[in-house]
Order: sequence, then C-alpha cells, then structure tokens
Amino acid sequence: LAAGAGAVYLVYRFLYGKKEDLKEDTALDVKVSPEPETENAMEKLGIPKVGSGMDLNPDYCGALKRFSEKIDALGTGIGYIDMYGFPTLIATKPEYVRKLLAHNVQHALWAGLTEASKSFFGKKVLFVVEGDEWRELRNTMKSALSKQNVAQMTEDVVNIANAFSRSLHRGKEVDMALLAGSYHLSAIGKSAFDFDLNCLGAAKLGPNEISMSFEFFISELPRRSLAPDQSVLGNYEVDNEDNRKWKTAADTVRNSIEKVVSKRLRDHLNGVPVRRDLLDSMIEAYDEQLGRKASEEELMEGLTDNLVEILFAGYNTNVGTISNALYYLAKNPEYMRMAQKEIDSLIPDEVIDESDLGSKIRFDVNKLTTLKNVYYETLRVAPPAPLVARLLGKDVQLSPDLTLPKNLPVWFPCEYLQNKNEHWPVFDASNFNPNRWKSKNPFTPGAYFPFSSGPRDCIGKNFALLEAIACLALLLKRFDFAVGDNYELRPLFNGFGYRPCDGNTMKVGMRLVPTQRRDKE
Repeated sequence: LAAGAGAVYLVYRFLYGKKEDLKEDTALDVKVSPEPETENAMEKLGIPKVGSGMDLNPDYCGALKRFSEKIDALGTGIGYIDMYGFPTLIATKPEYVRKLLAHNVQHALWAGLTEASKSFFGKKVLFVVEGDEWRELRNTMKSALSKQNVAQMTEDVVNIANAFSRSLHRGKEVDMALLAGSYHLSAIGKSAFDFDLNCLGAAKLGPNEISMSFEFFISELPRRSLAPDQSVLGNYEVDNEDNRKWKTAADTVRNSIEKVVSKRLRDHLNGVPVRRDLLDSMIEAYDEQLGRKASEEELMEGLTDNLVEILFAGYNTNVGTISNALYYLAKNPEYMRMAQKEIDSLIPDEVIDESDLGSKIRFDVNKLTTLKNVYYETLRVAPPAPLVARLLGKDVQLSPDLTLPKNLPVWFPCEYLQNKNEHWPVFDASNFNPNRWKSKNPFTPGAYFPFSSGPRDCIGKNFALLEAIACLALLLKRFDFAVGDNYELRPLFNGFGYRPCDGNTMKVGMRLVPTQRRDKE
C-alpha cells in the first residue's frame, strides 16, 4: 500500500487536476473533473487541515481515525487533508453526514478502482456508472431487489444455508470467511437466477474455480489498484502475465453467468415457462426502463455485468459480516446463548436432525429479532468498509456560515462514528452488545450507515439481511463456535472494504471451530 502513494497522487491529478498538468505524466484517456477549490479556499471557509495523504501510509485506517479525532477535538465537525495538492474533506458531525449523503450520489473513487471494476464486472454496473446512466440502472436494479422480490427468495436461501450448515463438522477448525464466501455464491446463485454454482463443497473439497476467481480478484485488488507501475494500474488489455491471470479469473465467472442469462433469454423467446426470480425481475425491469423491448445483445451485456457485480458485492461485504458475527458471538457466549434460545423456538430439532440433505425447512427469518440485533451490532462494530466516499455534485450549504463548493471529494468515516460513545447513549460503544438495538433510539441520526445512506445507499441490503440471518440461524442451531487457537481478528482494508485477517500471522481468513452446543450435551 505504501508503494501506491505515487499512484494515488497521479489519480488525484487525473480526477481533480488541470488537463494540461497531466500531459507529461501519462497517456491514459480519462475524464478530468473540474478543479476544486484550493487549500487556501478551504482555510478561508474555516475548514481546518488535519493531515495529508502521506499520513495514510502505512496504516490507512489508523490515520483516518486520527484525522477524525482531530476534527472532533477542534469542534468543527469537518476538516480536510491535503491529498497530494488537492483537498479531501472528512465529515465527522452526524448532522453533516446526513445532509451530505442525502444530496450527493457520485462516488469519489480513489486509485485504480474504477478500471479494475470495469475489467472484472463490466462497464455497465452501478459501482462505476454515474449521472443519468446511474439513475436509470439504479431504478432497474432497485426494482429487482425490492423487499417483495427478496421475500420470494427466502426458501432457496434458507435451504442453501441448511445444506451449508450440514457440511461442517464439530471440532474441525475452518476458515469461516472462505466458507461463508462459498455459501454466499451458492445462495445468490440459486435464489437469484436458479443456478447451482457448485460452491457448497468447499468445507470438504476446498473452494471451486468460481470461489477462487473471486478470491483472486479481491486479493489482487490492492496491488492492481494502487500500483506505481501505470501498466499495472490502468491497463488490463496488454498481453502480460498479470492480465492473463486477471482475464482468466474474470472469464471463469462471466462465462458461467452468460450461460445462465442466455438460456433464460432463449426460454423467454420460445415461450418456455420460467420461474419468477431476481433475473426475471431484472429482464422485466430492463424492458420497462428502456421503454421498449430490449435487444438480446443489450440484455446479455447489462444482465451479465450486473449479476457478476451482485455476486461480488455480497462476497466483499456480507461474507465478512457473517464471519465477524460468529467471531463476536464466540467471544461473547452469553449472546450466542440468547440467539440460540430464540432460534430453537422457531426451528424444531427434528428438522435439523433429518438425514435427507435435500429436505426443505421453513421458518420466518423476520421473527429472529435477537439474531437481527446481532447482525446490526456486528455491522456497527465492524462495518464492511471504514468509510463512505462521495464527490459533491453541487454547492452544499452545511450551515448559515459554511457552504461547500462542488467537485470536492468527501469522506464519511462510518467505522469511527459507529464506535464513538458520544453517539451511542445506550451501553458503551466500545463493547459488543446486541441489546442496544432493543432501544427505540440507539444512536444519533447520521452516526450509523454501514450500508451508506441517502439515494445511493446499498440496494442489496434486504437480501444481505436475509442471507446473513438464514446462515447464522442454521449454523447456531447446530453448533457453538470457538475462536481458533492464537487467532486475533484484525480487519484488512483492501481498497473496496475490510476482510477478516489474523492479526498474528497477517493471513486473510477467519479461523473458527464449530463445537457441540453446550446446552445440548
């Protein structure tokens, strides 16, 4: 990451510098945003400088916390850092966070994340498109991922979770992050587009090529998006070893999804009855959004791109949350018992004890309020990413005396705000305590936004909740969990978000041991 400082500087020049300043630096074809206000302008506005981009190396998240603490100590609620000659704002006042996220939707992406995303997912996905194109696509995807449509996915998700829980064995240490990733891919593959990605054998056979492709992408991302070598940072077309590996991983995923999409489109064309699922809702939404019957080529590209992104979105976020929840429950067994008591009241033992792996089980995930509180608390303590970033699309008046100019990047440090006592009046924020969510107002508005907030919040949050609760319920129905020997959780930031990591070995993963439930001995 430290070696990427030069790359970050260059990208900031791309995004916020003058075009004539870039001619000698690179030949990459990029769209350069208008130059924002200078540092002097920030100081004239009364916005204090709290650090620089160089301070982010080597501990990005530690530096972000220090910046935030300095802003709060000054009492301004907002400050800026000098990112290689260009100001980036940091907002720590919840009131400011709410206001800014409510009216600004453009991502402020750093380094090479945009090019990396386009090369792996495709060019027509929510993460990278902006403006009217983003609004149209979001409406399409939001409709397909509505609460009503997600509710129809419950049975498939629950039964994939059941099969996943049956694949684990008591007393055998596992990498829960890797296994939860395989569960996620299987759950969304079956429930969203009725396709078996064959990932559930990971506990016995190891991850399959689909899982390994996502693992490759997510592990390579920091190196490729922060590389000082420009051929690595922004060029995925040159024939070299890096790009061949990258393309192989991307094609492995994309080819599988294209087959699913192609078959579904042929079935529609030939009048073959198809089940109502996420893919079918997306096809319908695409037609409605375009205002006409979309061509097969348009549908193939748009559907494939966005299904690949949906698979990755949960892999990069919800997989870590599921793993983290089990870790915190293992560290706080009193809450594990509380959750298991509620689970036992909804899922009979005889259903779990059946030997038929194909048997279907049903329970109302919405009634698992304790487990949902565990989920919310896990997101509070360990959000999927340490911050949310936006680019101001217009001038914003934060207060009578402070108006922020457009085209400035703003960082919102969700991890910092979600763990600051001042904003959490019920129970100490430094402790994992799901009971705080029984309160009607557990936090200061604007201090909790693990799914972001405003018009660009996460459209997959309803499915994420379903997927996590179903998985945790079936695992905790069968097992207690203990933390692996000498394992200490230390999240690793990869540019997109956090990954569970062993703080002692710095190896990515979550070592947990499923054990016999003590109350069932």
